[in-house]
Amino acid sequence: MVDDDDDDDDVRSLLVSVADCYVVMRCASQRLQMHRSSYTGVAHCVRRILQEDGFRAFYASYPTTVLMNVPFMAGTIAEAVIGASLMV
Repeated sequence: MVDDDDDDDDVRSLLVSVADCYVVMRCASQRLQMHRSSYTGVAHCVRRILQEDGFRAFYASYPTTVLMNVPFMAGTIAEAVIGASLMV
């Protein structure tokens, strides 16, 4: 018999891993897009951020990102719910 709690933990772990990758890639992307960036690529950028600024640098703008995305996602969800109710 499979324990449902183990499956839930596996899904949560996967989602956290994906979210962490997204945050790191977003940070690297922003730094790579800066004018006259000294980075040669994504891997170089991530390594230099870790060496020079530490792991916390990846999450420095996280609160701002969340505050910007929550209203947008709320509007998107509201639009989807209203659209679905009109289709019925």
